[in-house]
Amino acid sequence: MLASSFLSSVGSGITVNYILLYLKDDCGMTPTQVQLLCVWTPISMTVFSMLAHSWSVSMGRVPIMLVLTLVSVALFYVIALLYHPLQDYHHHGMLVLLLVVQTGIGQAVYPLAESLLMDAVPRNQRARWRALQSISEYGWSGAAALGGFLSDRNGGSYQQAFFVSCYVQLFALLVLSLLLFLVPQQPPTLVPPAG
Repeated sequence: MLASSFLSSVGSGITVNYILLYLKDDCGMTPTQVQLLCVWTPISMTVFSMLAHSWSVSMGRVPIMLVLTLVSVALFYVIALLYHPLQDYHHHGMLVLLLVVQTGIGQAVYPLAESLLMDAVPRNQRARWRALQSISEYGWSGAAALGGFLSDRNGGSYQQAFFVSCYVQLFALLVLSLLLFLVPQQPPTLVPPAG
């Protein structure tokens, strides 16, 4: 799971720093319109995290994590495919909606992954594993430089970075899918405290 988390951080880092620039510079959105994305995204993340939790109760955390990651990558791939047509599109509502939903779905995986990690690690080793998990998140920062390099190499176009991000995320999904064979399908049953 640590390897998948690292790859996912790298995949996200390639593009996340450039989404707002893409919307403002390439799509011609105003700063106010761009900031609407920043207003709606946390709401989307909250809604999809609650949905992911409820779905995981009946279907298991790993299958839900896989489905959500696949849907998130597919939506971002659509955004990458529509890169040039969206630049000419003067009504940016569809793009903002796609990004808000894609981000909400993608981020809904993290609470499930965190709970899975905490269930799998003995209580006295959780801080160590959480520290390792946080180190993997630094891949996000280094990957931003790669995203910038890809954009610069392509005349300031972010499209190639968007596609590379999708491919890295798909590889992370393949690594994550190994958990299907290692983790029970149903989450552990919570036993109420004796009282």
